[in-house]
Amino acid sequence: MVDEIFDKIIAEARDILCVTRISLSPEEIAACLQIPLDELRRYFAHELEHGQSIANAKVLGNLTFLARQGSVAAAKLLFQVSQPGKPVVPPLPAPPPPRPKGKKERLEIEAAEPPASWAQLLN
Repeated sequence: MVDEIFDKIIAEARDILCVTRISLSPEEIAACLQIPLDELRRYFAHELEHGQSIANAKVLGNLTFLARQGSVAAAKLLFQVSQPGKPVVPPLPAPPPPRPKGKKERLEIEAAEPPASWAQLLN
């Protein structure tokens, strides 16, 4: 019986760490977990106060593990995070390559440009 209660509390603590990471208010967290707000504050005060830092530390631990395994993407992100004062912003995706113009589009563009000489007018 005690083990079941303990497992439930641990599972709820993990849930609280996840939702504090996305900056939900304690009222919203209590509503999501369907527990009273005073119970949430009584049993999970540490997680509510330090949940985002704990979750960030776990993410950094996972990144370190992946970087040691040889993941270049994890190593790059870990390096960016370790640079003080520089924001960690994912790179913008490359713009799509321009699609080739069709025959009609090319003719419309050529018709809009004034001719440079009389020879072009006669063609």
